[in-house]
Amino acid sequence: MEPRVTRVRLERSEAWEALQTYVLGGTYGPTRVPRGIAPEVVREFLDRSLPPDGSPDAYRKALETVRFYELPEALPALERGLQPVTSLEELRRAGLVLEAIGDLGSPEKAREAGQVLDGRLVPLADAPEAFGPLLQAWLALAPHVGDAALSARIHDQAEKARPGEERDEAGMMQFDAMAAVERNELPRIQSARRMKEKLAPRSAARDWVSSYLGAGPGGGPGTARGLSDRPRGASHPLPRRQPGS
Repeated sequence: MEPRVTRVRLERSEAWEALQTYVLGGTYGPTRVPRGIAPEVVREFLDRSLPPDGSPDAYRKALETVRFYELPEALPALERGLQPVTSLEELRRAGLVLEAIGDLGSPEKAREAGQVLDGRLVPLADAPEAFGPLLQAWLALAPHVGDAALSARIHDQAEKARPGEERDEAGMMQFDAMAAVERNELPRIQSARRMKEKLAPRSAARDWVSSYLGAGPGGGPGTARGLSDRPRGASHPLPRRQPGS
């Protein structure tokens, strides 16, 4: 396995410590993927140290690590986190695993992951509290998963919350959050998805570079990122209202 985007600068023991601190360091760990590590050491660390029941934060950082080092070979370590989901934390972790598969896996793996997303995760009772991670997974898996299941669930959840809009402040806030996902976050992800599908067949690297740098349509680092785990509205929040107004 040859280094892809980094020069190896850290010895194995130093690299292990840096990865341990970043991936498993929690709230007080570093915010940037450690550079200069041999790819085989990254893969070995994740295989040995990333727990199948690890926190969503650990899996988010593991995802950022395999992205930076371009390591599809490390996907099996993350895929262990795709266990039966019985809690919101497990659902958020599963969304991150599917996002990793979409980013680095084969088309066949992406199609299988799309079936997991539609068939196992979207119908869960906790799904509305994890619409952010599920939308990111949905984008990463495009074009190998359709848009029907998640779009329909978001719409249904907004409609279920609608009666609470006039009931009290808590109900109004819940409806606002669900409506903001449907009106703002879902269309933003759909737009990024369409751009991804448009660029995918092209061979000219300048199209991708232009989009990433923001010089072309649909571009800019983090175009579709920034979604929270809990829906809270987006760049154009709905105006505040008083119950019954």
